[in-house]
Amino acid sequence: MSVAYHGSDNGQPVLKRLFLSCFADSTQDITSQIPEKWCPKTSASFLSKLTFSWFTPMVMKGYRKPLTTQDMWTLEDKCQTSVCVERFNKYWKPIAQIKDQEHINILIPILRTFWPTLTINSLIKLTASLLQLTQPLLLDRLLTYLTSQTSEPEWTGYSYAVLMFVCPMMASILDGQYEYRQNVDSMRIKSCIVSKLYEKSIMLSSGGRKEFTSGEIINLISVDMGRVHFFLKMYNTLWLSPLQICISIALLWKQLGVSSLAGIAFMATMIPINTMNNNKMESLWTQLLEWKDKRVMAINEILNNIKVLKLYAWEQAFMDNVHKLREHETNVLDTYIKSSTWTSFTLNASGLIVSVLSFTAFTFSSDQNILDANKAFVSLSLFTIIGSQFHQVPVIIRRINKYLNGNEVNEKFITHKVNEKNPIIVKNGSFKWGQESSDKVLKNINLNIESNSLVAVVGQVGAGKSSLLSALLGNMEKTNGEVNISGTVAYVSQQAWIQNTTLRQNILFINEYNKRFYEKVLDSCALRPDLEILLAKDMTEIGEKGINLSGGQKQRVSLARAVYSDADIYLLDDPLSAVDAHVGRHLFDETIGPKGILRNKTRILVTHKASVLPEVDKIVVLKEGLISEFGSFDELMAKSGEFAEFIAEYVLRQESEGVDIDDEKELEMLAKLRQRVKPIIERQESRNSLASDGLVRRQGSHISTTTDSEDQKILETGEQSQDVQQNDGKLMDEEKPETGSVKTHVYKQYFRWVGVRYLIVILLSYIIANTGAVASGLWLSKWSADALDPQLVDDYNLRLVRLGLFAGFCIVQMVFIFSAQLSISLGCMGAAKRLHRLMMERMMRAPVAYFDTTPVGRIVSRFSEDMELIDSELLYDFRLMCLKFFSLIVSMGMISLETPLIMLAILPIIITYVTCQRIYTAGLRQIRRLTSTSSSHIISHFGETFSGTSTIRAYEAKRHFLRESHRRIDESNACAYQLVCSQGWLAIRLELLGYSIVFLSALFAVVFRETVSAGVAALAISYALNITTLIEKFILGVTETETDILAVERCLKFIEMPSEAEWFNDRTKPPSDWPLMGGIVFSNYSTKYRQELDLVLKNITLDVKPRERLAIVGRTGAGKSSLALALFRLIEATDGTVSIDGIDCSTIGLHDLRSRLTVIPQEPVLFAGSLRHNLDPLDQWSDKQIWRALESAHLKTFVDSLESGLNHEISIDGENLSVGQKQLVCLARALLRRTRVLVLDEATAAVDMETDDLIQKTIREEFSSSTVVTIAHRLNTIRDYDKVLVLDNGFIAEFGPPEQLLTDKTTIFYSMAKHEGIV
Repeated sequence: MSVAYHGSDNGQPVLKRLFLSCFADSTQDITSQIPEKWCPKTSASFLSKLTFSWFTPMVMKGYRKPLTTQDMWTLEDKCQTSVCVERFNKYWKPIAQIKDQEHINILIPILRTFWPTLTINSLIKLTASLLQLTQPLLLDRLLTYLTSQTSEPEWTGYSYAVLMFVCPMMASILDGQYEYRQNVDSMRIKSCIVSKLYEKSIMLSSGGRKEFTSGEIINLISVDMGRVHFFLKMYNTLWLSPLQICISIALLWKQLGVSSLAGIAFMATMIPINTMNNNKMESLWTQLLEWKDKRVMAINEILNNIKVLKLYAWEQAFMDNVHKLREHETNVLDTYIKSSTWTSFTLNASGLIVSVLSFTAFTFSSDQNILDANKAFVSLSLFTIIGSQFHQVPVIIRRINKYLNGNEVNEKFITHKVNEKNPIIVKNGSFKWGQESSDKVLKNINLNIESNSLVAVVGQVGAGKSSLLSALLGNMEKTNGEVNISGTVAYVSQQAWIQNTTLRQNILFINEYNKRFYEKVLDSCALRPDLEILLAKDMTEIGEKGINLSGGQKQRVSLARAVYSDADIYLLDDPLSAVDAHVGRHLFDETIGPKGILRNKTRILVTHKASVLPEVDKIVVLKEGLISEFGSFDELMAKSGEFAEFIAEYVLRQESEGVDIDDEKELEMLAKLRQRVKPIIERQESRNSLASDGLVRRQGSHISTTTDSEDQKILETGEQSQDVQQNDGKLMDEEKPETGSVKTHVYKQYFRWVGVRYLIVILLSYIIANTGAVASGLWLSKWSADALDPQLVDDYNLRLVRLGLFAGFCIVQMVFIFSAQLSISLGCMGAAKRLHRLMMERMMRAPVAYFDTTPVGRIVSRFSEDMELIDSELLYDFRLMCLKFFSLIVSMGMISLETPLIMLAILPIIITYVTCQRIYTAGLRQIRRLTSTSSSHIISHFGETFSGTSTIRAYEAKRHFLRESHRRIDESNACAYQLVCSQGWLAIRLELLGYSIVFLSALFAVVFRETVSAGVAALAISYALNITTLIEKFILGVTETETDILAVERCLKFIEMPSEAEWFNDRTKPPSDWPLMGGIVFSNYSTKYRQELDLVLKNITLDVKPRERLAIVGRTGAGKSSLALALFRLIEATDGTVSIDGIDCSTIGLHDLRSRLTVIPQEPVLFAGSLRHNLDPLDQWSDKQIWRALESAHLKTFVDSLESGLNHEISIDGENLSVGQKQLVCLARALLRRTRVLVLDEATAAVDMETDDLIQKTIREEFSSSTVVTIAHRLNTIRDYDKVLVLDNGFIAEFGPPEQLLTDKTTIFYSMAKHEGIV
């Protein structure tokens, strides 16, 4: 008894628990194991997972309030990027390691990594497809029952009705799981690919970087990755479509017999036609991506150098270039969309054409062939099974593979043997930039750098100083020789790389915070005074590319990063050139020199500063890529060679700039040096005397702790400092996504761009097409009803009439559907063109302050990701919505023909449909907005990393940056995952409601079997079978269109940015020779950077006479740069005026003003393109004039040596030129303009002293008739200027000749001069 009892007791509960577990969610206590934002799917029941009910809380939350990133659930472990990449690497690394033998193909490791889940997905899809094929069979059985003269049991009909609901519903549930799993797999695959692209960008060599534009890389990340899911659809289509077609043909043969061959023959004929069209579209898609890459690259380059474009008034030329690229892109896109429209039309029309051909063959093949309801409507349902094509995937995979096959930095070029005697050893090393380059930049280099030594590298511009450091970092191609580096490396690049993060994090970089050591680093790198002017101190946010730091501050932050890293070896690329003499001496004494914080480290210092050379251990002298001399200071001086020439130049420079006579140490050093190089100095003086003759001398270097700040830079706005202080250290504006439904004005504006003409054609075309669809359906119903009428069944002529009109109605339907779809394509394409042009124009007219506080990645995202949506996705979704909307109206009408009473049953279903759609769309909109925002963060990080790869590799920080990349990808994927789940949630509910309509149609057909004709019942049920797909596609079209229109919303918000004044004003246009004299007058001038900020210049009244040389000086934040910016109207007056030669600058157009002034900026900027384009983007000058400017800028010999001359291609940011050469190109630009007003800001910081002398001589001769305004950083360079303007807190503190100001010991100028040791 007891045994029997327990067996019974245990069996029942087990079965009961098994059943109930399908409905009950997990009750396990998981709060202690899973993060707060855990995904409820992990504890959801089986049925909840099948129906996505676990996602309902997120849907309801999105309906009640706008969703934020804080509401997004955490990704499951298997979806985390780090987990996916770890699995992917098992199959990727073996392929990547043998890439020398064969090209990388990322498709192979993708398939090997994800084949288990892809296989399961395929099995799910196969089962769902087989269940979908039961619909025609069940329809056949139901129609046989309805037309049967025998008295079959009534339950048979009801059984068929129930099965017509159950079978497709099961297929729908499986399809929902398939789509969910495929989308999740797509997200995981994209994570792996983006991670590999990011990793590749860090490892690309210089030669590899030349092969890819920044636009191409951005498009790979933002656009191409969005199409990866096509691959997952394609691989199932390859085997599933032939299977579906074979089964459909077999079933069709059963209905129509040999007549079905006519339709099959047509489909067979369409295969090569569609293949040719697909090949054409693939070619067009490749062209489209190429033009898109070029356009995005051009926009990205504009954004990175917008200040220079505005200073030179070059906006129109660069904007026209983007317009031309966009025109090429849209021409290809037009052709592509027309081909796509034709393909879409042939796919949609294939069912109609096949049905007409098959019914024609059926009618004419035999008089005995009677078209009844079974044959007609079962055949129609089979005709709709057609194949799909995916032509974009191979192109995208090829583009990804091309990038992944780009040349990488070969880490094997540098060995790291720790047992070597010296930390740096180079034996017979020869190096070049890239494998394709034939010229060796460095030849026969032999170096042995002893441990803890300080080695200086000197030489003229282009000698190979920076290249030597690049070779030691492994960034150059080693053609022969050996290089060994033993120990960790820190690197300070010549142009500092700064991240968009806090000042402290820029210094810490990848290291932990050690307060004591950190404070010590701040002092040694002279950063303490800079922190005092920032409200948030070292927690102040630094903008992209260090936008709110001056050149000197950026260099000192870069140096501090190196010092804090506590590396073994330091490679310092001219860090002293960016700071003035006082700060330079501090940095050398406290940081780099023999008594500095790095005294026990191995250091290689590239420098032009000869005063520090007696204190270094060894000196390397480079000339034309060769080491001409190597030894200690005394050894090289004794040789009287290249190095002695270098020292002679330095001595003459110091003497000409008036070294303080009280500085005995300096005088003694100069006297000794002069004695040792006396013969060389005598030759120099006889050749090129540098006596005090009014020469416009070197403008010092960038920044000092007392006189430098972000306010000093002519190319920096100064607004950032105030913004940072007023926003608790935050500089960049956070992107605030819109909330709620898309505003009506967005739709109105978009449809206004589409055009009323197109909208009318679209509406009329769809009305006529669907009238044809109604007519063909009703006519086919009547035709099939003839089979039940003994008088009409044998009427052959009537059959011909029926066939002819049916074919005619089908042709009308096809022609006008094509007309509607083509009109939508053309109208939407026109809207996209207008929007892009408007965005570009508004962007180019935005003030500089907008770009300082808006991340480049966000703006690029508008022109890449959002324009991609508007160009294609919005077009296709709008077309889908319109097509399905009219088809849905026709279907509802056809279903109600069976009996109007069915509409009473369907009405609640329709209300439920609308409710679901409204609830769903509210959250979907916000998730799409969040997804777009998170995507722009990935693009920004990608761009920032791409510009700092040398630094990242030097510090071996690759792993750290990959982790940050993974975090941003996961953040974006968290939003994308909610999007995937929301689509599954909606689809399963829509299909449940849709198949309910099918069930009701079948049920009513059985109930009213005696009163409704079989033809009408068959027509109603066949439309009901399609209505699920129609409603689902329509709701999809509506929601996707609404979410796609968010891209338009974002773009409209983008074009609402503030705008500068007009570029040209015809009423106040100055004379063509203005300014003739160059006199500048400030009258009670005041200005601020924004309305809510304080004044930066206050009541400035100043009169600069024509041809005067004015130096602007002042302490930190005095307003020096603001004054120069005011001259160019990069900031506008709040009070007062600025006049040049009597014309109020505020009354004329910005381009009329800026094109008549010249600036030589602190940081040289070059653009990708020819050298000629860089010198003259407006095509204003002849080749003869350009060559003359190059000769005056001392570049003629260099350009003559280039194979392409003026057409020599400059790479992105001018990476294939040295900084000094880039500065000379900027000088050549100024020489071409030769305006009466010249503004100088550290024009010669990065050139050697001999070149500096030549530049200053050129400026003196070529601009002798010009007014020269100089932002002065080093006072001993301006003692021979006509006037000095001292600013203090935005006011004019002092103004007069420098000699006069120096005689008064109470002046600010005197105290500054005393601080620098001049008096």
